[in-house]
Amino acid sequence: MVSFRNSQFRAIVISLVITDAVSQGRLPWELNTATAIHCPGKESAAVDLADDRWCQAIAMQLQSCDSINGSVTLQPQPGSIPSEAIASPVDLLIRLPQLLSQLDLPSDSMYGPAGGPASEIAPRVMTAFHDCLQACLNQDLSALAFCHERFIQLPESGQAKGIAALAQAIELVLAASGDMQLAVGQSLYWPTAIAGLPLLTGILSAAWGGLGSVPCRHRLWLEQPTDDLQAWLQQRWHIPQATTLSAWALTLWQRWAGQALTTTSLPLPAVVMPLSIHSENSSL
Repeated sequence: MVSFRNSQFRAIVISLVITDAVSQGRLPWELNTATAIHCPGKESAAVDLADDRWCQAIAMQLQSCDSINGSVTLQPQPGSIPSEAIASPVDLLIRLPQLLSQLDLPSDSMYGPAGGPASEIAPRVMTAFHDCLQACLNQDLSALAFCHERFIQLPESGQAKGIAALAQAIELVLAASGDMQLAVGQSLYWPTAIAGLPLLTGILSAAWGGLGSVPCRHRLWLEQPTDDLQAWLQQRWHIPQATTLSAWALTLWQRWAGQALTTTSLPLPAVVMPLSIHSENSSL
């Protein structure tokens, strides 16, 4: 598990920045017309997230190198956040570092059960995002399909915006069999405008396919950005150089590993003694 989470986290971080750049019109994105689902119109109906405060909130969480010692708090405790404040895709994105750092822990141990109608939305949306990420990172098709079935069965009054966007993102990932380029392309041209849909679709599809699913030319554009793109990355994401994304992924992995070590009961160390050959004439 430890050996591949770092690569998976890197794919998620890179895909998030790339998809945001595409949504903001800073990078192009092309559909594979041979396999694409029919798009009703040529112009994108996706709603981008123009406000950059969520980007900078993520950047602030990932800029710490002292991740194991916990000198920087990832997020406020969910109980201190009003339930209505965690129901949107933006708030899910802001909490992405927290979710990834606690990825393989039981979701109910992180957020707890809903404490009544007033606090019901927050645990449900956070747990939903956790379960989706877990299913995609493990390439568990049945678990992802179960997440989607669970979402669409919720009564309309109980569907927060975050869950609605997640449900649609899962549909796109499932329809594209995890192919990031196809799934994100469909999200950009989806007929119903859903805020944050391309970003959530990019995260889930990159989690499913890893670095290999992120288009090579988009990764190259981030590694060797033009002056205009570099200025945008610096202003919106506080990324001074391409290696920043790798450092952020490493920070996520370290936090995840630290959580695993502090919450898992490790077995007592076993000592293996060297084999000794005893004989009457030997002092061994």
